[in-house]
Amino acid sequence: MTTLNSAKSELTDLAVALGGRNAEHGPARILFNLDDVVVEANAKDGATRLRIRANLGYAERALVETWTARQPQPASGQLQIVNHEDGSAEPRLVFERPVRDNDWPVDPMGAEIHAYATAWENDDVVQPGLAPAGSYAVRDDPRDLDPSSAWLLIGDHAAFPDPEELANLRDESSAGIFDCLWTAAKQTVVGDLALIYFMAPIKAVHFVARAASSAFFARDVKVNADVEVADEQTWAYFTALIAIKPIPFRAVQEACDGHLILRGRSGKFLRPETISALTFIATNPDEQEELDRIVATPVGLADLPHPSSIDLDLWVDIAAGALPLEAQVETYIVEPLLRNLLPDVDVDWSRQYRIATGVVDYLLTRAGQTIAAIEVKLAMPAPPSGDWSATAEFRQIRRYIDELQVPGLLIDAHRVMLIAPGAPGPSNDIQRRTADSGDFKAIREHILGV
Repeated sequence: MTTLNSAKSELTDLAVALGGRNAEHGPARILFNLDDVVVEANAKDGATRLRIRANLGYAERALVETWTARQPQPASGQLQIVNHEDGSAEPRLVFERPVRDNDWPVDPMGAEIHAYATAWENDDVVQPGLAPAGSYAVRDDPRDLDPSSAWLLIGDHAAFPDPEELANLRDESSAGIFDCLWTAAKQTVVGDLALIYFMAPIKAVHFVARAASSAFFARDVKVNADVEVADEQTWAYFTALIAIKPIPFRAVQEACDGHLILRGRSGKFLRPETISALTFIATNPDEQEELDRIVATPVGLADLPHPSSIDLDLWVDIAAGALPLEAQVETYIVEPLLRNLLPDVDVDWSRQYRIATGVVDYLLTRAGQTIAAIEVKLAMPAPPSGDWSATAEFRQIRRYIDELQVPGLLIDAHRVMLIAPGAPGPSNDIQRRTADSGDFKAIREHILGV
């Protein structure tokens, strides 16, 4: 499946469907007017969700607070208040949607923006007839996916959320808004299971959630910690945290067969049998059903087979969390893929092959002629716009294949991207977990140039 510029096209389609005027575009952002409403929309980091904000207009803070308190919450988003330094405020509607395949003309968001804008203009209350809060069916809900990997995310006392924060996250999640940020492993993808562990003096798992984005790197997100921590971390968005009866460190360690080291960054891979060995009880009995929905045993293959035994069925199933090193991506992903796709073709490959513009991870040759180049990464954070052409990884493989004038592949624990010399972006972005026979055929043909 190609994802090139998918966010940009979705945002443009949104403005057109709503009748937006005076649109201003950015790589992963759009700003437009709907009568007196200003709509901002952008692709969130992690490249899986769009954030849409409809600003209804400035007024005195007391007036905004009074009007907002009279309104019901929208079904497919949230009504919030934005306070400004000059003492004014404005009501804002906030929505989230998937980064692709939205049917904007029938999306309830448009009707809700219109209804709240009319009520704001007339100092009125949104009239009955819209869907009630809690009735919205969240699209591409990460809680409905089978998790590929499970992770132990780590925080300290300063990061422990208070009841108000938990309630806000829960209300947001019910409308498909996933705003809970936590430091995570590079290999995290949407749907992964997360156990939130707090260091001493707490020393227990207190919450569970699902990843609502893929991992991304940021230097501008403040780490909430008791000690000084560099603001250069890998993050992911998560669904609302579900509070559980605390699971102490010793119980988690025993479920890991006694092997659990908490040194280093947040995001420790947990094997499926670890999750199966633990008991999860919601602190609030009313949330047990939601907890049972969240805590699903990961389906990814945690035991790495001998590389020579990996066929394409096993290749698809390998958990990204079981590959903590780039060298393992090479051994368990790249080389088995080549062996399975090219068994009938006399193709050789060389490792770490130096050319003028750098060192190619894999140089593929046939009858003495170079036919393809492969660059390998552990996990690449997807650009919010979906446009890989501006990323360092894409520029690197483009340098190699432009010099060699052969096709290129950019491969990590999650994806295989197919790139042609001189191309402005990948021609195909194939997700390993969902790869099928058509994808494998496309990879083979890309390598062989047929």
